[in-house]
Amino acid sequence: MRSVIVEEFALGVLTDNVLLAQAAALGEPVRSAEMIELSASSRALYNTCILTSRELGRVTECHQLWQGATEVFEQMHEVWKEVEGDDYAKAHISLLSRLRSLSLDRVALYHVSAAARASFARRKANQTGSPVSAATWHVLEGAGGAVGAGDEAVSAVSL
Repeated sequence: MRSVIVEEFALGVLTDNVLLAQAAALGEPVRSAEMIELSASSRALYNTCILTSRELGRVTECHQLWQGATEVFEQMHEVWKEVEGDDYAKAHISLLSRLRSLSLDRVALYHVSAAARASFARRKANQTGSPVSAATWHVLEGAGGAVGAGDEAVSAVSL
């Protein structure tokens, strides 16, 4: 994850999940209000990631954010996996599974291959007719193979 705020929030929510799951596994009473609050915090983390990704400037940053979020949701789901709990715990486990799945969808959404980025850059440059930069040529040649005769007008765009 690239956002310090999201990382701190994720660490706090993960820690809360671990502590409550351990308490439940040891047979300690877990109040329904605690489970509801934990579920709300977990969902809030997902929503925070959505809002954060909208503010990021690059697709690769969004991809990294959602990869990190997916790992956190997987970790939270894993700590609850073996816990025998009441209906609130089962609902929380179901929520974590859903958030993990939605997060994986976001990872796939923001996965853009190097070849696709190069193709986008070529199309964008052809639309603007801008001259090519050496850095862009290096990226394009490494990402998409040989640059064809129609690609002379590639500009320096943010990949």
